[in-house]
Amino acid sequence: MKTPCLGELFCHIAHHAWEYQDELGMSDADVQKIMALKIKTKKEHLKNEAQVECLALDIMAGIWSEKPDVAAIKKLIDAKFELKSAGMKNTVVAFIALKSMFTKDQMKKLKEICKRQQCGNEMKKSQEKESPTCHS
Repeated sequence: MKTPCLGELFCHIAHHAWEYQDELGMSDADVQKIMALKIKTKKEHLKNEAQVECLALDIMAGIWSEKPDVAAIKKLIDAKFELKSAGMKNTVVAFIALKSMFTKDQMKKLKEICKRQQCGNEMKKSQEKESPTCHS
């Protein structure tokens, strides 16, 4: 069984904060801050993933070139995984920032909502197909 993707979990929590604002006792300003963090994080992720994809193409082009430069290809591979690592680290920082926006009681209610909405099952299904917000 795969562990839920942190990026997907981040998006679910942010969405639930918006959808269940009243039940969680959150103000409009609180939800706006959460949604701003979600959008900022998603934009950073998309930019990072685009760079990763470009590097993957460069790697393939290098491999298929007439005279592959192994040293250059290795540098591209290192760059690709440095970007992936940086992306995951950014998601962790954003996730911790998101969690800090909730009180203990709100987090407890959020977990109950997530169980009620079967977030675990949604996460499992999202893992079965490639997700654009997943940092793998």
